[in-house]
Amino acid sequence: MTNDSGSGKGFARRVTSANLDTLRHLLRSSSTKSALSTDPTSANTPTPEVAAALAMFSGESLKVPVYFSSDTTSSGSQTVPRQLPGVVAQPSSPAPLTAIPPVPVWKKTLSRTDAQRQTGHPTGDLRLMKAGYPIDQTKFFRYQVFGNLIWSTQSDGHEEASGNFQVAILGHQYGIHSLTLSHRPDGHAGQQNYTTGLRWGSFTAVLRTQVDVTKRELRLYSLPPGGRSDFALEIV
Repeated sequence: MTNDSGSGKGFARRVTSANLDTLRHLLRSSSTKSALSTDPTSANTPTPEVAAALAMFSGESLKVPVYFSSDTTSSGSQTVPRQLPGVVAQPSSPAPLTAIPPVPVWKKTLSRTDAQRQTGHPTGDLRLMKAGYPIDQTKFFRYQVFGNLIWSTQSDGHEEASGNFQVAILGHQYGIHSLTLSHRPDGHAGQQNYTTGLRWGSFTAVLRTQVDVTKRELRLYSLPPGGRSDFALEIV
């Protein structure tokens, strides 16, 4: 953005010992305030020194997107990893799923399809079904377990909602992720009573290539309101 002569495009400039003395006039609050006045009727005009300093920053503005931020976010006395959208955190050392005791909701032994290990293309879904529970799976997950989420109807008639999940796989924490739920009211007609599913999102590739959870047990928990996540998923 700069060259050895100290010049640059727009207001990208190099501060050197040669021009530092010129810039010092902008550090005077009263002079700077007068020089930056946008009122055309104002009698305030910049001094020649301030005008020279301001001239060093004339030119077209340049907007640059920022892709990086602090790698941690503080939440009370807890510090949790901050993750970029669509990126799955690397597993940390084994740790408790959450500091607040979760409420068990449902569990299921994962099939090869659930684990994204079936032959062919992965579905990307975890099928939410009876799994031995005396429930009506066509309504239980949509209206009871995830009923408090904000659901929206899509163009083809199915509904979608997003929830924040703490995810732990085989004893390792993967942080908090926003996962999508999908509900098809007519899905039971031809999909073995499968109407509601949870999309693995960025975890599809993790399950597909990094860790095989076939025949492992998935446990779904509901977390107390007011926290950073609504639910927890644990595979043991």
